[in-house]
Amino acid sequence: MIPIDVERHENHVTVTTDTKKRMYAIVHLSVPAGFDPSDFTLSRIGTHRWKLSFDNVATAHRFKRLLDEAGQLIAQPASKAASEQ
Repeated sequence: MIPIDVERHENHVTVTTDTKKRMYAIVHLSVPAGFDPSDFTLSRIGTHRWKLSFDNVATAHRFKRLLDEAGQLIAQPASKAASEQ
């Protein structure tokens, strides 16, 4: 399974991860990127799936873009990710 898979439908973002710990890391790391936990409602919809409901579509879209970038960094080999920093 890939570490992060993200889908967006209107103002809802569905995240599939390999572990619950990774999902909590995603939420924790979204705060420095400008998201506040009050921006969304987080609910678990499966063993490895979570749904984040945002008040507006633009915020949901921005969150999905952030997770897409995070997923690309996680998928890179460690040496390449380190060289980009």
